Amino acid sequence: MKININDEIIVRLTPAGEAAWVKYWNEHTDNGGVVPTSIREHATLKDGRVHFQLWTAMAIFGDDCYNGSKTLPFVDNSVEIPRPR
Repeated sequence: MKININDEIIVRLTPAGEAAWVKYWNEHTDNGGVVPTSIREHATLKDGRVHFQLWTAMAIFGDDCYNGSKTLPFVDNSVEIPRPR
């Protein structure tokens, strides 16, 4: 299977993943320590999972994605690649 870094991935965030997402927004905007509501609503699926373009996920969570990380951002360290529409 080939994927492009612009393709979408779906993840379920751990508390560490939530913290990394907030940290990303704090570093790039002045949002008072939260992911903006419009961004969160757009990114969050009905079941609570979150979708990102792969390159965005790499930018936000990449520092915590390594073997032995104590702050894994995704539940079960799993990333779902949805079927093409």
